[in-house]
Amino acid sequence: MDVVAHDIENLSKAAALVGLSLSVSKCELISAAPLTVIPKVLEPFQRVLVMDAVMLGAPIAEGGAMDAVWDKHKTSLERAASRLALLNAHDASVILKNALSMPKLLFHLRCSFSGGHPTLSLLDAGLRSMLSQLLNVDLEDHQWDQASLPVKWGGLGIRKPTQAAPSAFWASEAGMSSLISSILSLGQPLGAQQEDAQALALWSALGGKVPPTG
Repeated sequence: MDVVAHDIENLSKAAALVGLSLSVSKCELISAAPLTVIPKVLEPFQRVLVMDAVMLGAPIAEGGAMDAVWDKHKTSLERAASRLALLNAHDASVILKNALSMPKLLFHLRCSFSGGHPTLSLLDAGLRSMLSQLLNVDLEDHQWDQASLPVKWGGLGIRKPTQAAPSAFWASEAGMSSLISSILSLGQPLGAQQEDAQALALWSALGGKVPPTG
């Protein structure tokens, strides 16, 4: 904590030299547990628990913030389902595939490991219901599995969030690993190894054979 306070003091001094100031009312002090004693320079900061912290719109860890994000996606999908029913089936299916399904979810799937979040299963069910409504067909399990494959593999490209979650997170982590290592002297952010293990376990449970590298 003293190191963070020292860094904030140095940052404030450097900013003042170029006519800038730190807007402390918008700054957050994120911690794993409630803090009782903090340095004076950090007292104006908003105190936020890790489970409730959000960075650039993405939750940092499991907890209230992640629940809120996926609940919002679920509500949005339910609202879209009622509106797509008013469109031509072909137009609605194009919108579902290219805008409302995986493209809508991919940012949060890549930024935060959400593979085990229960709302993803509800999103799976919601997408299946929407597709059934558009096709006017009650999709059986094997038909839904086929439809959720990429188009090049004979599917409709309506990907399942539960299946895409581990791969999306891993791809993002692999692409940013060198940048993260250059920023953090520790090499990996706190909790990254645990998230890697969870992603690998889920990916393997979905049928993965050779673990990806990167």
